[in-house]
Amino acid sequence: MCGRTSLFTPQSHLEARFDATATQPIEPRYNIAPREKLAVIRNDSPGTIDLLEWGLLPSWADTRSGSQPYRVERTDGEPFAMAGLFERREGERGIEETVAVVTTEPNAVVEPLHHRMAVVLDPEQQQRWLSAADRSVLDTPSAGEWRAYPVSTRVNDPTNDDSGVLEEVEPATQTGLDEFV
Repeated sequence: MCGRTSLFTPQSHLEARFDATATQPIEPRYNIAPREKLAVIRNDSPGTIDLLEWGLLPSWADTRSGSQPYRVERTDGEPFAMAGLFERREGERGIEETVAVVTTEPNAVVEPLHHRMAVVLDPEQQQRWLSAADRSVLDTPSAGEWRAYPVSTRVNDPTNDDSGVLEEVEPATQTGLDEFV
């Protein structure tokens, strides 16, 4: 859940769901990688959906390879909000705005896949997070509303930005050292 995300919900549905207006068109994206634009609602502008660069790329991110990628989504397919922190600073390209997703302990769906997951905000928690960065909303989401399934390794290349990267595949067979004995 930390390496890629997607957003292909129609803009009108997002604006209604989050009671906010997009500042620019939100095009369907199926394979959003770090350093690309994420749709973000900030506490200093809670009625606006902006597109900010997904930043804070960890130094170890490029060395994690060879594992089976998985998609994690709500079982009802609805869009969801993730808690995040944004920064605005003067940079080489003028004003730069970046965002990082806040993570927590994984729930039972994500735990077999990763040691952390995004903090997911339900509609009541969204306003509390935006108004005061309320830390009480940072709990691990219940596993009952989530599912995970294996997807193609095509998702590892952010230029593959089509709905095919979301299709379920058979999980790859993991090879072990016992094959070399």
